Amino acid sequence: MSASANNRKRSNDDDTNDGRSRRSFRLSDADNDTFTTPAIVSRSNRITRNTFKFCPDINGLSKAHCCDGCQRFEGSTRKINKPRTEITTKTLQCTEIWKLDASEVPPSKLHHYERVMEAIRKYERIEPTALIENLRPTTATNNVDNENNDEENKNINNIATPTPSPTIREVNFWKQDISVQGKTVWIDLPSTHKVVLKSDLSRWEKDLLILRNVRKKMQSVSYSTNICGQTTWAIALASVPALGMSAAQCFVALVFYAMMIDTGLFNFRSKRKPFNMHTFAQSFPSEGHLRKLMNNQAARDTMSLGKQIRTKRVYLACDKGNKKGVSHFIKYLAWFDFEQMQVKKQLLDMDASDGTSEDCAYAIKHSLLKLGDIQLSGQATDSGGGGVLEGLAKELEKLNLCGDDYIVAACSIHGLQLQLANAVKRTLGEGGLGQRNAMQMLHSVYDLQESVSISIKLCPPVSNRDIDQSVLLLNGEYPQLECSIPKDVVWSLATGQ
Repeated sequence: MSASANNRKRSNDDDTNDGRSRRSFRLSDADNDTFTTPAIVSRSNRITRNTFKFCPDINGLSKAHCCDGCQRFEGSTRKINKPRTEITTKTLQCTEIWKLDASEVPPSKLHHYERVMEAIRKYERIEPTALIENLRPTTATNNVDNENNDEENKNINNIATPTPSPTIREVNFWKQDISVQGKTVWIDLPSTHKVVLKSDLSRWEKDLLILRNVRKKMQSVSYSTNICGQTTWAIALASVPALGMSAAQCFVALVFYAMMIDTGLFNFRSKRKPFNMHTFAQSFPSEGHLRKLMNNQAARDTMSLGKQIRTKRVYLACDKGNKKGVSHFIKYLAWFDFEQMQVKKQLLDMDASDGTSEDCAYAIKHSLLKLGDIQLSGQATDSGGGGVLEGLAKELEKLNLCGDDYIVAACSIHGLQLQLANAVKRTLGEGGLGQRNAMQMLHSVYDLQESVSISIKLCPPVSNRDIDQSVLLLNGEYPQLECSIPKDVVWSLATGQ
């Protein structure tokens, strides 16, 4: 009996010794053939032999219950080139859900968590809490004191921690006087606020909206405008025909920038989208767009003119000209406006044409086709060359361009000029090559001015003595003149009056 008692005592000592060998002893004596096996210490109280890095490392866990990262890794080809520990792609990482507490598991992964915990308990014979304890060394290692520590932690957590009150900034006030209906009212306002009239606030909002639209227009990547803006562009470009379109596209932007630079229009305070000079240049019309605007305006003006004169008696004034070797046939339309009681005129075109009356008639018909079905009520031309007077009228009648009571008129001003020319030639002499007189002098000065493109102005005499000296100088320079040059002629030549 003493040996049996000693053996039982030894077995109990082994049970209480956690850090020593945990072998079970099979003890017996001669009198009693019974076996005493000591209780196996729970693995939750021991340090685990290994920690799992990935779901496939857990025995008894099927591949269908592995996490998404492990299943993707098994189906990828990257496992051939690199070991699993060197893979850094987030989609191929294992969730290691056994390291989480049950309260930390999201609902979407709860089924995966239960299967993993079941495999660890059943096949690995490890309590899952041991894995959490190994990953969290700050928790208590003595299982005997765990319950006491948990109770203490609960008591500590139940203590209400006062919420710190936010710091309140001090608000500064000032008094503002408001005059309403002859009365003055003083109110306290924060120093960051101010009371203004509603009408002033509305005006400021409108001005701000206009400024924003202007700045938005200057920072647009393309130019666009309404019909009024297109018409204004066409009129401005038509007023300076010598300005090319390629020069106008740069000139207009530079002029606008030069005029507005001192107004602060380009001082954008926005750091997110400051003023961009390249975008500013793009916001103005290009060379092709300017040419398109002029063509569209010409088409609109032509259609408007045709509609305006469709019910009126229209007369034609035309003349041929030759400038720098290019023949031009200028055609003007005129009619009487009874509403404003005045004569209206409009340039039709100045296209080129040959000199015969038949060619001029075809040129007039071609120009009138732009306006629609228009018939002329009369014409006015000069008296020299082709395309004048009755000859032109007969050719227009053949083309069915003449209306009833067609009037043919000659240029009367030309006749008045001939009367004046005879008197001037009698007094100053007739100019021409090889002539040395006042008429040829004026012609030579005009040719010189045209060749050098300068403006020559004669200084008027300051006294009658200067006039007398000029008369003597001219009479002495040109003794072959039949008569002396009068003083009034010299005065007119010198002063331009």
